[in-house]
Amino acid sequence: MTQVDILGSGTGCNIKGATTGRDYNVQLFSKSIKREVTFPDDYILVDVVEVENEVVTSFHTVTRLNEKEFSPEQLKRDYYLILENKPLFSRVHPIDDIKGI
Repeated sequence: MTQVDILGSGTGCNIKGATTGRDYNVQLFSKSIKREVTFPDDYILVDVVEVENEVVTSFHTVTRLNEKEFSPEQLKRDYYLILENKPLFSRVHPIDDIKGI
């Protein structure tokens, strides 16, 4: 990873939808750095396995984000990303698109 998140606000990254092929611009966080921003409940959480050239190439899980119950220690991997679960031009929600449903 070439970017460094010293403020806990995430670094820019991309992930591709498995169903639509859409590129999602997302914020990538390290579980070892306290996240200073919060997100509403209509966001999703991706437990990231691998990032190459600022693109997520594999992930462990995709779930709905619950800020009240979220703890980075629950993650299997060292990095995670958060993005809004709002469809843009298609009826496919990002959570389903990324999962490939």
